[in-house]
Amino acid sequence: MTQHNLQPAFTSPLLPTWPNENFAAVMENRIRPYLARERMSDFVASGARRIYYESYHGSLPSSHAIIIVHGFCGFTRKYEEMIYLYRRAGYDVYIADNYGHGFSTRGVNDPSLVDVADYRTYVDDLHALIAAAVLPLNYKEIILFGHSMGGAIVSLFLLRYPYLCRTAILSSPMLGINSGFCPAWLLELICRLKVACGAKPDYIKGQHPFPEQPDFDGSSCSSKPHYDHIFAWRQTEPKYRTHGASWQWMGASLKAIRQIQRHAADISARILLLQAGEDKLVPAAAQIKFASKAPNVKLKLIAHSRHEIYNACLPERCEYYQAIAKFLAQTSGEDRTSTGEAETRESGN
Repeated sequence: MTQHNLQPAFTSPLLPTWPNENFAAVMENRIRPYLARERMSDFVASGARRIYYESYHGSLPSSHAIIIVHGFCGFTRKYEEMIYLYRRAGYDVYIADNYGHGFSTRGVNDPSLVDVADYRTYVDDLHALIAAAVLPLNYKEIILFGHSMGGAIVSLFLLRYPYLCRTAILSSPMLGINSGFCPAWLLELICRLKVACGAKPDYIKGQHPFPEQPDFDGSSCSSKPHYDHIFAWRQTEPKYRTHGASWQWMGASLKAIRQIQRHAADISARILLLQAGEDKLVPAAAQIKFASKAPNVKLKLIAHSRHEIYNACLPERCEYYQAIAKFLAQTSGEDRTSTGEAETRESGN
């Protein structure tokens, strides 16, 4: 089935217009050169940690900034298409490698293992980034985008700092974990016992180091060109090969999820929650539970997408970004539904 003639009724510079089979060429010839011209990178100090981040903006800052918080085993380059689309729509963009990922500080030597003692680490790092790099530019609005684990981080951030960001996009947020036959409470107890017994950081059962061979069918991407693009980055850069969770990370994640669900009613920010219909990692019921408690959540289901909706096929990506564009237009009160600004911005770079 060809996707060349997909023409959504709603137009926005946030909507991708290239078919999946052209993705690699668009990435190489359009997206990467554009981002390379705008990218600025640095480290921000967060306690004893050094957090790597990138910012994308023109010579003059926009009135609105979006901060992307990636998911488990994510990294900055995984979001190149998304960064490009947000920039094309006129937003300044910031993205960091979370603690234990990419070029940021790590607490373990194994490049594949993700380990953290408490999600306060992630929240503290996000606050340090905003305080050092974003707030000084006096944006009219700071919007948080969080995918999966990043959605949990954003939710905790909104609880701790409700005055800093009033708008958030949660993409397949990790508000629960599909733990199979083991109930979450029992899994959390096992994780606590493992850590309390002084076991060194090690992979939770079923997790393993980065595999040398690709596995698209077992991935969270619906679009193979997107999967191939990400896997190529992992092969090229060893720091992008995070792949498995430690017992401590799992315990910290389950604790964070309990906190979010318990205090969801206290999150007053405007939230768009994007749900993947074919998500095998996060149970839909947990996201619906959160949406029923938090007072200002709009829930949008993307039915035919795996966990990473931003790496879905074109029809689903268009539906995804259309929902984001409409949400941002409604919350900001600004019309960003035409492509004129984007075309002008691109042609001038």
